Amino acid sequence: MLMKRSQQEMADIFKAQYVSLHVRKSNRAAFHLYTKTLKYEVHDIEKGYYANGEDAYDMRCYFRRDKSDTGDKEDKGDENDSKNDITISNDPAAQDTTITIQQGLKNITLEVSET
Repeated sequence: MLMKRSQQEMADIFKAQYVSLHVRKSNRAAFHLYTKTLKYEVHDIEKGYYANGEDAYDMRCYFRRDKSDTGDKEDKGDENDSKNDITISNDPAAQDTTITIQQGLKNITLEVSET
């Protein structure tokens, strides 16, 4: 699955600790996909997040890392790790998902359309 592969790359290449996204509280299908299939957790609820005033679940998927995989970077607290930002936005009406990965000055955007 594309989402699982992109999460693996975020963890491996960018050393991300987690990825976050927002889901409409009314979007039960997306909520089920992210919580059951992709193992996201609700981090917070953002009141009035959407233009129509609907609340959103702020969700995160934390990546597990073995110390042997991260080497000394994790133990020393590599300052570049804190500059990584990963955002996933999902537009169910357009059936599009956009994944944006920013590491320092580098920016990668993936756009996925479901047809």
